[in-house]
Amino acid sequence: NKTTNFISKIIYNELLTRFSLIKTNIKNIEKIDSYEGLIFLINIDLNPIEIKKAVLSIEMAHPLGRLVDLDVIDLSNHTLSRTELGFSPRRCFICNNLAHNCVRSQKHNLEEIINFIENLVTNYKS
Repeated sequence: NKTTNFISKIIYNELLTRFSLIKTNIKNIEKIDSYEGLIFLINIDLNPIEIKKAVLSIEMAHPLGRLVDLDVIDLSNHTLSRTELGFSPRRCFICNNLAHNCVRSQKHNLEEIINFIENLVTNYKS
C-alpha cells in the first residue's frame, strides 16, 4: 500500500546515501514489486559484516528503521544475523518482547500493527 511503499522508498534512499558516504561500489540494484511490497536487492562491493553493521544502524537509528528488515546475504548465500554481530534480537515495536515470539503467537492483531505503523509514518512526515 502507499504507506509501505513510502517506508521502502525512504529507507532505500537512506541506504543509497549511507553507502555513497562510505564510498563503496554499488554494482547492481534490482527493484521488485512483490506481494510483500517493494523489495530492493542491492549488490554492494563491501565486506558483508560492514554492510550488516551499516544496515543495522539504519534499522536502529532511523525513525522508520524499526519497520524494515534489511537482510545481508554473503557470497556463500548465508544471511548474516544481528546476533552474529553481537546485537540483541529484534524487539516487537508494540510491546518490546522478542519480535519472533509475537509473530509466532500472533500476539498483536493486524489493526493494532497497522495503527502503530501509520502513526509512526505520520509522525515522521510531520
